[in-house]
Amino acid sequence: MQGSALRTLTDFQSPDYQRALDALEKPYFGKENRPNMPIASVSASLGAELLIEFDTVNVVADEADAAPR
Repeated sequence: MQGSALRTLTDFQSPDYQRALDALEKPYFGKENRPNMPIASVSASLGAELLIEFDTVNVVADEADAAPR
């Protein structure tokens, strides 16, 4: 992802996590009654950000990317 960043927010007390949680709460009210879960933050160089709350994740590697160079 050139020009992009992927972070996993797992420190539920951090300002970054609270900001992401607040952003998710705006369109999906009722979050305060559920347990905290990790949030994946994908940000692009243009200033756009994608927030994804999750409880599990599966990583599938692209074989072309895994080949030695």
